[in-house]
Amino acid sequence: MQFQPYKAQSNRRKGNGEPRLPMGEERAFTLAEVIVAVFILTTMALSLYAGFSTGFMIVDSAREDLRASQILMQKAETIRLCTWSSLASCPITFTERYDPAGFASGNGGGTIYTGTLTTNAPVSIRTTAAHRTNMCLVDLTLYWTNYNGGQSSVRFHLLHPARSRKRTQGLTLVELMVATALSSMLLAVVASLSVYSARTFAAMENYTDLDVHSRNALDVIGQELRQATAVVGTRITTSERYVALTNTDSGTGLKVTWNIPAHTVIFEKTGQAPRTCLTGCDRWEFALYNKAPNISATNITFNAATNVADCKVMSMSWKCSRTILGNKINTESVQTAQIVLRNKVN
Repeated sequence: MQFQPYKAQSNRRKGNGEPRLPMGEERAFTLAEVIVAVFILTTMALSLYAGFSTGFMIVDSAREDLRASQILMQKAETIRLCTWSSLASCPITFTERYDPAGFASGNGGGTIYTGTLTTNAPVSIRTTAAHRTNMCLVDLTLYWTNYNGGQSSVRFHLLHPARSRKRTQGLTLVELMVATALSSMLLAVVASLSVYSARTFAAMENYTDLDVHSRNALDVIGQELRQATAVVGTRITTSERYVALTNTDSGTGLKVTWNIPAHTVIFEKTGQAPRTCLTGCDRWEFALYNKAPNISATNITFNAATNVADCKVMSMSWKCSRTILGNKINTESVQTAQIVLRNKVN
């Protein structure tokens, strides 16, 4: 009976000191390594999402601030037509909407603005000045709740393994299925973020374009209409809507037209080429009011003018939009203005 000599087998080490694996075997990722990698990628994705969300919040805040400035300008224009005795009913508390026309049609109206109008003695004028008693300091204050009005908190719960593996091994079928499921969810999140990022950049570009064109249109049209002496005509049809004015001091005629099929607002002045002030205009409305203000404890309003010759105050509102991938998503800008015809004598 012969015995074969026992040969001890041991793993030889490579030159770098690591044990050499048997031929044909490769080292795979453990479940802990996969979870850590998924966690890191998820954290990066959430950070990117938070950045875009903050960008939208900043844009919304800018739009709300712009609308607040418009409301204050409208109220300041209104005070020009108030008599000294009519301001005795102050303080006045009023409420405005971000989109008044949308609120009137039952579409919400957006942010609610609450303001107060108070009158006080002009503290900046010396008490010994003779004209102090003929002056009045008017304060306009506006309040609204922005995107950060409601406090919210987000909590993350991380699951840590109760024990660690002491040796390296490949993935089991269950671990492979878990890793595949996590990878699929991660890919879905990345794809969603990619689409969301593209829409975010397009929306920000649209916001900037809308605000620039709306401000320019308000500056150009408002400056000319304030110098007008009278409204001479209006027209409202299914294809266009316009209001025509005249400035007898300079001998020029003015006209603001909304081309409904083309979605454009065009401003015309005698001796100048027509100027397209707004594009993508989905709504443009105007109203004419007479001179006498109605002052109450909640607002300052005007009665509608019975004819164009009695118009002293003109209000305008418009809504422009742009598209993202063919859809109008978060790319709308609402503007309003109330203009007093300062050169109209009566």
